[in-house]
Amino acid sequence: MKTTTSSHLFSVFSFALLFITGGLSAATKPHDITIGAGWTAVWFDFEPVYGIGHVNEGEPMAVEDFFSNAAVTIVARPDIPVGNSEFVANGISSGFSQDGWAVWRRSSALSANTLPTVRGNRAYLINSSVKHTLNFEAKVSFFRPTWVPASYTLVGFDLTQRVSFDDFFGASNGVHPANKIFRLASDGTWNNVRGSDDMNPGEAYWVYATRSSTYMGPVAVRLPGSEVSDSLIFGDQAGDISVTNPQGGDDLLLTSRELTFTNLDSTDRIVGIAKVNPSTSGGDALNDDLRLYHIIPQPDSLDYAVGPGTLVDPTPDTLATVAPGASQTATLGAHRNWAIGESFRENIYQIEVSIGAGGAKQQFWLPASAGRSDLLNQVLGTPAAGHAGLWLGEALINHVTSLTEDGNPLRPTTSATPHPNTPN
Repeated sequence: MKTTTSSHLFSVFSFALLFITGGLSAATKPHDITIGAGWTAVWFDFEPVYGIGHVNEGEPMAVEDFFSNAAVTIVARPDIPVGNSEFVANGISSGFSQDGWAVWRRSSALSANTLPTVRGNRAYLINSSVKHTLNFEAKVSFFRPTWVPASYTLVGFDLTQRVSFDDFFGASNGVHPANKIFRLASDGTWNNVRGSDDMNPGEAYWVYATRSSTYMGPVAVRLPGSEVSDSLIFGDQAGDISVTNPQGGDDLLLTSRELTFTNLDSTDRIVGIAKVNPSTSGGDALNDDLRLYHIIPQPDSLDYAVGPGTLVDPTPDTLATVAPGASQTATLGAHRNWAIGESFRENIYQIEVSIGAGGAKQQFWLPASAGRSDLLNQVLGTPAAGHAGLWLGEALINHVTSLTEDGNPLRPTTSATPHPNTPN
């Protein structure tokens, strides 16, 4: 049987496959975490994933695979906030019997466990017989807490060193009072903290919200677009700003995005940014496929210039010094420095905000991605001339092959019938 067709759908499928492939090539970074002996409340600002070559490469790790050390016997995660002090009576002491807990026990059958995978930006209660360190590959994302009024949330914050609860939560103006914050002791009991006590990097706490809140620390960081965005997306179109290349040569064509910082505190706060992945710097960084520049508006010329840091690299560059009660924006420009291969690139950066005394900083992960729409067809091959683009139509059956005559000649059908597998 022979069919004739009036359309070509191959480019549609190519685009869909490329889009999916790009989304799977998100950047990861090596990570490590120390699990204490007894009970610990740990904040995961990362999502551990299976490594290269694993059948589930890039996917979140199963709890039993991540906590492969037999010393870990119980892992629990609250998936909803709890009411006033419910966790004290119904948490560890009652075996996580209240609603909203997902629990994994090494002694239980796999089907009986309700915590299948380890997800990022979540807090976990872990029981281990010995202190040990885990090393793994992880995905990261920008995180802002979600607070439910008149409820406790188990949450942690990415800090470079210890800082007091007063220094961290003081700018919340009583929305998150220190006398309603609890930390977990190794024996499984919860203890109320004092404002002068230190917060530890990577530790999770029950924190109370007296009312609706968007508090994320003394300085609020806002990405462009949606309030739920977890990365900085530069899109796949050509740049919209041309700036002088600080290294000489042709001007840089950049796509711009603005970050906004609001200082809720009573002292100046410095905001910086550092590149984490790829781990190139100096001259080598000029060869990165995706490069970010801090660009500064020039009011006199209605133009932009590359900031004093020149290039965002592992050495932190200052983006802003924000006065008390003020907001300030910083503009980042993405340069697409590749012309072949996959259309999508993603780097990992880290925003750093000065906090407290002694050089302590709060950190926010910032994945940044950009694409090149002109490379979409190069990955799977360029369509033949005349067939590029999106085509719609139907296949018609208008001839059939004779099975009874010598030579199997084509005979016209009495009517043209649409092929059943072709969309109309």
